[in-house]
Amino acid sequence: MSIIWNGRSEYQIVAPGRHYPAENHAARNLQDGLVRMTGVRLPVRWAHQRVADRPAIMVGSKDSPGDAELWHKDGYEIAPRDRDLVLCGTTRRATHCAVFAFMESLGAKFFGPDDVIYPRLDRVPLPPQAVRSTASFGYRNVFYPTAEEPEWAIKWGLNVHTGRDERWGVNAGAYSLGHSFAALVPLEKYFATHPEYFSLVDGRRRDRTQQLCCTNPAVADAASETMARWIGDNPHRRIFPVGMNDWAGWCECPQCAAVDKGEGGPTGQLLTLVNRVAGR
Repeated sequence: MSIIWNGRSEYQIVAPGRHYPAENHAARNLQDGLVRMTGVRLPVRWAHQRVADRPAIMVGSKDSPGDAELWHKDGYEIAPRDRDLVLCGTTRRATHCAVFAFMESLGAKFFGPDDVIYPRLDRVPLPPQAVRSTASFGYRNVFYPTAEEPEWAIKWGLNVHTGRDERWGVNAGAYSLGHSFAALVPLEKYFATHPEYFSLVDGRRRDRTQQLCCTNPAVADAASETMARWIGDNPHRRIFPVGMNDWAGWCECPQCAAVDKGEGGPTGQLLTLVNRVAGR
């Protein structure tokens, strides 16, 4: 069976409805892609507008669970249902993954903003069997400008992008990308009264380009207090960093030095603090 053949089609694209911006946007992207490949513009209708006696490409569904679980691995399905074709995801974001994967199965290539290929097709067949896919990782990010744009993040199977654009589903990004010591235990708040919270380098506690004294239990207490506030203020985030500042100068106090010697490097003291904060 064919969805489009020789410039003709009986099909319609059906999206759930007004309150499903991600699925609706995915439906429009599918419509645009098929026009580019075949010259045929399938009408996009909401579910209650569907023409009953015509087959449809169903994009998402009213049962889409949404993005409450940002760690979800964005499983999707491309599945024939009699004459219909279902393109749906386990999250609203994943519906886009199904649409772009379907277009890729037809030969479309999304290499980058200046290199998109839509092959010219006389026929778009109805897939003979279902295709299902689930990502291996719950957090998928590439630290590269284009990959942080919502459209390209989704096209490349990533789930982290800039901004909060509901048309692409919720961004699963971290609170920050790391280098968080300066914010977790601020120098201006603690150094005057607790210089021992900061890295000992060449015999003195640093008051600039500082790290933390990671084995000091009081540092873990102060960092945990900040971390609890970050988590409470950012309920849509699932990743919060405990990371050294973006320079050297890690702590050389006897306790940190002993941990580093046993672990083979300053990652040892870092993980000591990470584990203490995580355990509080």
